[in-house]
Amino acid sequence: MFVNRLIDLATGSTPRGASVQTTLNAKAQKAAADALGSKKGAVVAVNPSTGAILAMVTSPSFDPNNLATHQLSDARASWAKLTTDKNKPMANRAAREIFPPGSTFKVVVSAAALEAGYEPDSVLDTSSYRLPGTNTTITSTCGSSQTLKRALEVSCNSAFARLGVKLGADALREQSEKFGFGTKPLTDIPSVASRFPDEIDTPQTGLASIGGYDVAATPLQMAMVAAAVRNDGIVMQPYLVESVRSADLQLLSQTRPAQLSLANSAANAAKLRQMMVGVVENGTGWRAQIAGVTVGGKTGTANSDNVRTPYAWFIAWADDPEVALCVFVQDAEMEATDVAGGRVAAPIAKAVIEALR
Repeated sequence: MFVNRLIDLATGSTPRGASVQTTLNAKAQKAAADALGSKKGAVVAVNPSTGAILAMVTSPSFDPNNLATHQLSDARASWAKLTTDKNKPMANRAAREIFPPGSTFKVVVSAAALEAGYEPDSVLDTSSYRLPGTNTTITSTCGSSQTLKRALEVSCNSAFARLGVKLGADALREQSEKFGFGTKPLTDIPSVASRFPDEIDTPQTGLASIGGYDVAATPLQMAMVAAAVRNDGIVMQPYLVESVRSADLQLLSQTRPAQLSLANSAANAAKLRQMMVGVVENGTGWRAQIAGVTVGGKTGTANSDNVRTPYAWFIAWADDPEVALCVFVQDAEMEATDVAGGRVAAPIAKAVIEALR
């Protein structure tokens, strides 16, 4: 609009604003907000083939009209209240804050394993695993051996910790970066980069492989992981602004979908889709099942300090409607031993998918 303002100034015309058309789908946005409710957290839904953001909700939120008032004293009072609120209502948990992703990160580890030559039916050691050089043991409740596919379905921590150590930190870091870790994915609004640690030893690699240690991601990033799996391994650049038009409806800018990176080969992405479908049909993500819709997903429960209640995650994609999404609940309000992702986050994802049908 800069050129328009110069013309207005030169001609004495009254300045007129522009219109911004977002990519948000009203039904998906409302369903995400309603399903998340008063829970602290975020929901992000994207179109896997274009990167268009269909829903982006962060909770708790705030009314911006209280800041836009012409009564300066009222605006200052509202600002002071919002910035000192311990619940951080002005924080964009969807794109500007990072959290340990828990077992949703096992999708990234599975992608690295497939790229390294593993198959969904490759047999993994699922017995209890003592992290090398430590006295820390990751106990197992999934028997002595399972296929990679089944280990993902039941979210077997010992199997993925052991697998991650075998693959190595460099392979996991490289795979993470192929999904978009380490970049600020949004240009429309401020966003932060998700991270896989640069310097990490063997036992730390084991913990990172189950979404712990120093791994941290935004809900937007984990939605991008699910979207890439749905989109034959292609990671699309996410965007919120569809177009900008002048007051006389002249098109000033139009966002065109752009590829950000390639996370997996199409063949391996197809294998990973079947593995994620198994999570919903036969595993921890069963609460996301929708009659007549193919849904692939992965639950996650992050408990890093054994004090706070766990973070609950669920990432998913659906084929009809075509959507990929991430649900993050910052306070699952249940014991840390429970599978919070499947119990708390998966039903929210289901509600958003159903709203798009």
